[in-house]
Amino acid sequence: MSEMETSRGDYRGYVLSAIVFVVSVSLLFALYNVLDQFFIEIWGDRSGWYLDTYRTWGAKLWRMFNRCSSTWFFLWLPILWLLSTGLMQAALKKRNAQVFNKAHIAFILILSGLAFLSFFGLIMMPML
Repeated sequence: MSEMETSRGDYRGYVLSAIVFVVSVSLLFALYNVLDQFFIEIWGDRSGWYLDTYRTWGAKLWRMFNRCSSTWFFLWLPILWLLSTGLMQAALKKRNAQVFNKAHIAFILILSGLAFLSFFGLIMMPML
Protein backbone atom coordinates (compact mmCIF):
# COMPACT_ATOMS: atom_id res chain seq x y z
CA MET A 1 0.00 0.00 0.00
CA SER A 2 1.23 3.45 -0.80
CA GLU A 3 1.56 6.22 1.72
CA MET A 4 -1.38 8.06 0.09
CA GLU A 5 -3.72 5.16 0.86
CA THR A 6 -2.65 4.62 4.47
CA SER A 7 -2.17 8.19 5.66
CA ARG A 8 -5.01 10.01 7.29
CA GLY A 9 -6.14 13.60 7.06
CA ASP A 10 -5.30 16.43 4.71
CA TYR A 11 -3.81 19.10 6.91
CA ARG A 12 -2.99 21.60 4.15
CA GLY A 13 -6.56 21.37 2.89
CA TYR A 14 -7.85 21.72 6.43
CA VAL A 15 -5.78 24.85 7.00
CA LEU A 16 -7.17 26.31 3.77
CA SER A 17 -10.75 25.48 4.81
CA ALA A 18 -10.10 26.97 8.26
CA ILE A 19 -8.78 30.17 6.66
CA VAL A 20 -11.85 30.39 4.40
CA PHE A 21 -14.08 29.85 7.45
CA VAL A 22 -12.35 32.50 9.58
CA VAL A 23 -12.27 35.05 6.74
CA SER A 24 -15.95 34.46 5.89
CA VAL A 25 -17.11 34.82 9.49
CA SER A 26 -14.89 37.88 9.99
CA LEU A 27 -16.23 39.54 6.84
CA LEU A 28 -19.81 38.84 7.90
CA PHE A 29 -19.19 40.39 11.32
CA ALA A 30 -17.46 43.38 9.76
CA LEU A 31 -20.42 43.83 7.42
CA TYR A 32 -22.82 43.52 10.35
CA ASN A 33 -20.90 46.12 12.38
CA VAL A 34 -20.98 48.55 9.44
CA LEU A 35 -24.65 48.00 8.59
CA ASP A 36 -26.25 47.62 12.03
CA GLN A 37 -26.93 51.32 12.58
CA PHE A 38 -28.06 51.67 8.96
CA PHE A 39 -30.55 48.83 9.46
CA ILE A 40 -31.82 50.38 12.69
CA GLU A 41 -32.45 53.68 10.87
CA ILE A 42 -34.28 51.95 8.02
CA TRP A 43 -36.26 49.28 9.85
CA GLY A 44 -36.47 50.80 13.32
CA ASP A 45 -36.40 47.44 15.10
CA ARG A 46 -34.89 44.01 14.61
CA SER A 47 -38.26 42.35 15.20
CA GLY A 48 -40.76 44.33 13.19
CA TRP A 49 -43.80 42.53 11.78
CA TYR A 50 -42.77 43.27 8.20
CA LEU A 51 -39.30 41.81 8.71
CA ASP A 52 -40.65 38.70 10.41
CA THR A 53 -43.22 38.17 7.66
CA TYR A 54 -41.42 39.13 4.45
CA ARG A 55 -37.69 39.31 5.25
CA THR A 56 -37.48 36.25 7.47
CA TRP A 57 -33.90 35.13 6.71
CA GLY A 58 -32.49 38.64 6.77
CA ALA A 59 -34.19 39.43 10.07
CA LYS A 60 -33.06 36.17 11.67
CA LEU A 61 -29.51 36.72 10.48
CA TRP A 62 -29.51 40.31 11.73
CA ARG A 63 -30.77 39.22 15.17
CA MET A 64 -28.29 36.34 15.28
CA PHE A 65 -25.33 38.62 14.56
CA ASN A 66 -26.59 41.08 17.17
CA ARG A 67 -26.72 38.34 19.80
CA CYS A 68 -23.40 36.87 18.76
CA SER A 69 -21.54 40.17 18.74
CA SER A 70 -22.77 41.08 22.21
CA THR A 71 -21.06 38.21 24.04
CA TRP A 72 -17.66 36.55 24.19
CA PHE A 73 -19.39 33.21 24.58
CA PHE A 74 -20.03 33.20 20.84
CA LEU A 75 -16.32 32.64 20.19
CA TRP A 76 -16.75 29.03 21.31
CA LEU A 77 -19.02 28.22 18.35
CA PRO A 78 -16.46 28.88 15.57
CA ILE A 79 -13.73 27.26 17.64
CA LEU A 80 -15.84 24.14 18.20
CA TRP A 81 -16.78 24.11 14.49
CA LEU A 82 -13.10 24.20 13.47
CA LEU A 83 -12.14 21.54 16.03
CA SER A 84 -14.94 19.21 14.95
CA THR A 85 -14.15 19.55 11.24
CA GLY A 86 -10.47 19.04 12.05
CA LEU A 87 -11.24 15.84 13.95
CA MET A 88 -13.52 14.57 11.18
CA GLN A 89 -11.03 15.13 8.38
CA ALA A 90 -8.16 13.75 10.47
CA ALA A 91 -10.02 10.45 10.84
CA LEU A 92 -10.58 10.09 7.09
CA LYS A 93 -8.16 8.61 4.59
CA LYS A 94 -6.18 11.27 2.76
CA ARG A 95 -8.27 11.21 -0.44
CA ASN A 96 -11.53 11.33 1.49
CA ALA A 97 -10.17 14.09 3.71
CA GLN A 98 -9.30 16.14 0.62
CA VAL A 99 -12.86 15.75 -0.66
CA PHE A 100 -14.23 16.59 2.79
CA ASN A 101 -12.13 19.78 2.98
CA LYS A 102 -13.26 20.87 -0.49
CA ALA A 103 -16.88 20.20 0.47
CA HIS A 104 -16.36 22.17 3.69
CA ILE A 105 -14.99 25.14 1.74
CA ALA A 106 -17.93 24.99 -0.70
CA PHE A 107 -20.41 24.75 2.20
CA ILE A 108 -18.91 27.79 3.95
CA LEU A 109 -18.81 29.83 0.74
CA ILE A 110 -22.44 28.99 -0.07
CA LEU A 111 -23.64 29.87 3.45
CA SER A 112 -21.60 33.07 3.46
CA GLY A 113 -22.98 34.03 0.06
CA LEU A 114 -26.54 33.50 1.27
CA ALA A 115 -25.82 35.59 4.37
CA PHE A 116 -24.40 38.42 2.25
CA LEU A 117 -27.46 38.29 -0.01
CA SER A 118 -29.76 38.41 3.02
CA PHE A 119 -27.99 41.50 4.35
CA PHE A 120 -28.16 43.22 0.99
CA GLY A 121 -31.81 42.24 0.71
CA LEU A 122 -32.44 44.13 3.94
CA ILE A 123 -30.73 47.16 2.44
CA MET A 124 -32.39 47.05 -0.97
CA MET A 125 -35.96 46.25 0.08
CA PRO A 126 -36.86 49.76 1.34
CA MET A 127 -35.59 51.24 -1.92
CA LEU A 128 -38.10 49.29 -4.03
